[in-house]
Amino acid sequence: MSKTPAKNKLPSLEILEDRLDYYPFTGVFKWKKNMLNNKIKKGTIAGCKKKSNDVFYLYIGIDGTQYAANRLAYYMIHKVDPYPLDVHHKDFNTLNNSITNLELLSGADNSSYKQLYINNTSGISGVRVTSEGRHRATGYHRGKEFNLGTFKTESEAIQSKKEFDDKKHHS
Repeated sequence: MSKTPAKNKLPSLEILEDRLDYYPFTGVFKWKKNMLNNKIKKGTIAGCKKKSNDVFYLYIGIDGTQYAANRLAYYMIHKVDPYPLDVHHKDFNTLNNSITNLELLSGADNSSYKQLYINNTSGISGVRVTSEGRHRATGYHRGKEFNLGTFKTESEAIQSKKEFDDKKHHS
């Protein structure tokens, strides 16, 4: 089974720093040198947009392997491979790879930001109707699922989920 491009093992920092300039305030990558076999010219913007789960991300190809630009940016600035964590875009603009827009999250925490399923009726991720007709609220934090309770009304479950999310983001 092959890894998704987002989680490929990153090349060494030496290779990245030899080939790419990363501008942390803009999030732009540029090639440092000409690579004739790839028709890459020094100074051109690196990367191409690719769609993943209906969202566009920027990927940069190095030696035949595609790497998610947000992961490369985090690695080049912090000098630590983010694997196995996810590099999340705080403003939800997946093409904004400025370093102030990137943060490390567990897969579960990052998933809590994903778009709602088409069959979601509450409008809140983590709130669902049980087979008994009550409303269950669940939350995720640091890779763990928390049962926030079952409630008579949808609004009570939504309120519980919102309070949990507020506490989670301030912890």
